[in-house]
Amino acid sequence: MCWDRSASAKFGTLAGRRGRRTIFWIPVVLLIVGVALTAMTPLALVIAGIAVVTIGFFGAHSIASAWVGRRAQAARGQAAAFYLFFYYMGSSVLGSAGGVAWTHAGWPGVTAFCLVLGVAALVIGLVLRTVPPLVVEPPVPQRMPDP
Repeated sequence: MCWDRSASAKFGTLAGRRGRRTIFWIPVVLLIVGVALTAMTPLALVIAGIAVVTIGFFGAHSIASAWVGRRAQAARGQAAAFYLFFYYMGSSVLGSAGGVAWTHAGWPGVTAFCLVLGVAALVIGLVLRTVPPLVVEPPVPQRMPDP
């Protein structure tokens, strides 16, 4: 892999080669590890944790976003729009819930909240591994008309 591209592009390329269902859990685990690092005391680990969370989050998001478009049998644009709607709605609602966690338990509450969300994403990703893959039929070659 070329190291000058972003994490989301790297994970997208890897998922395209190996399959989304086999790769999706990797950035999610990175996200969970990154959140755990932010709970550590040395500032260097907290900063490293934020970087790892960012890589894991955007890697998982790129795979999930592409997966939705690929799995949609019809109305792919609507499926992608639905995904984005819930992505932004979820970040708004859960971002506010993170504020509640901060109010009640400070940074440990926020990290616990984020760990629960990361584990939920991991469980969903593992369940999605059981969904049968799509059968993609090869395109029918077009025959040139006789002159």
